[in-house]
Amino acid sequence: MGKRKGRKKWKTVKIPYETWLILKKMKEQTKIPMYQIVQNGLFVLQNQEKAETIDSILPGTFDRAMWYCYKLANAVTIYKTTLMNVNQETAREKMMKTLDQLETRLKVKTEDLQKSLEELEENQDGKTIAKVGQCTKEVMKQILVKICKI
Repeated sequence: MGKRKGRKKWKTVKIPYETWLILKKMKEQTKIPMYQIVQNGLFVLQNQEKAETIDSILPGTFDRAMWYCYKLANAVTIYKTTLMNVNQETAREKMMKTLDQLETRLKVKTEDLQKSLEELEENQDGKTIAKVGQCTKEVMKQILVKICKI
């Protein structure tokens, strides 16, 4: 008789009785065969070793993208806070410098954010602040797409 195609080959593994009891209990609770429980455990172990740090999961360019996202968010926050306080011109200059850097270095479009920030200078109501937040998120998405090629 010939072997059928697609059949699994099986081997026996010697394990301590206590380990077998744990596998048996897991099998009864999950209704998953013992070999699949062992396979799943090995898969988790392999992935755990690969994912020691978040940097090993993410592309190397992600750190750069997050830097620009942080820089942008920080500049927007400082700008919004300063508008409500004193030195508006300095905050405006720093904000526009950051937006210019994003446009020239990363080729990211910031026009909508610039417009919403100009609106914020005139009107600091909730709707305008929300629009600034939305435009900021859109620029951050562009940064991630440009740098990480997501």
